[in-house]
Amino acid sequence: MNLMPQHKTASLPAAIRLLRPEQWVKNLFVFAALLFANEILDPASWLKVVGAFAGFCMLSSSLYTLNDIADAEEDSHHPDKKYRPVPAGEIKKVTAYSIASITFLAGAGLCLIVSYQLLIIGILLFVLLLLYTYWFKHRMLLDVLCIALGFVLRAVAGAVAIEVSASPWLLSCTFTLCLFLGFAKRRCEVVSLSTTDGNGSRYRRTLNHYTTPLLDQLMSITAGVSLVTYVLYTYAPATVDKFGTPYLFMSSLFVIYGIFRFTMLVEAGHIHEPTDAILKDRPFQLCLFLWAMYCVLIVTRGPQIQQAVESIFGTLIQ
Repeated sequence: MNLMPQHKTASLPAAIRLLRPEQWVKNLFVFAALLFANEILDPASWLKVVGAFAGFCMLSSSLYTLNDIADAEEDSHHPDKKYRPVPAGEIKKVTAYSIASITFLAGAGLCLIVSYQLLIIGILLFVLLLLYTYWFKHRMLLDVLCIALGFVLRAVAGAVAIEVSASPWLLSCTFTLCLFLGFAKRRCEVVSLSTTDGNGSRYRRTLNHYTTPLLDQLMSITAGVSLVTYVLYTYAPATVDKFGTPYLFMSSLFVIYGIFRFTMLVEAGHIHEPTDAILKDRPFQLCLFLWAMYCVLIVTRGPQIQQAVESIFGTLIQ
């Protein structure tokens, strides 16, 4: 029995929803290199990273569109995703393919304007997530590893855009944090489907292999690893030398709270996607803002802060 609704004429609001602009926040990872490479006060670097962000948003939208086309039948059984434009019949598949092509060309063009190296990273991300759409997401554990690698490529893209080396610490922190977020996303999906018909295989067969206890363990492991990785980065001699102060480690307080807060939201069922925490939860938003402001302060005024602290309290940390 075909549960897909009859197609309707495509509308602009439906086309915009097809692009999933709320998911563009994932591409903010391209700005990480701008901050931690101490290029945050350089207007030229900002222009390049904004261009990279815009290009990756278009490439991401192209992939989201292809994903919706590929998953239209499965999404029609999902309690939330059945309302997406393609499974809901608001946009025909042929129209969705056209939109995917246009956004891909727009994204590739924006990346090329910044540099051909950025275009290469963008194509690599597109291919990786295309493999995810048609293969990796049906392979348990590999699906989350693929998602995390996608965020690593976003972080690399930011470094490539401003022509600086991608820090191994930056890539390690990105990878481990996004593993945590990926397993959290799977947990949200498992819980959401278990409260409806209890048959995750109708939506995606890997969800029948993921269990809440397993995902809780994987979230705990990856949360711990990501925290340790970040703390080690803040204490690394190269980090202290680069910023002229060891006090970046205090930003770990915001990271710890953010991970704890996010875990609490997932456990309580208050969010259905990792991006929901960024877009909807005020305490999490405040934590993220304070972390960013503190890091900007350390990166841009590290030596002055170190001198001020030493003049008031003496040398607290060697």
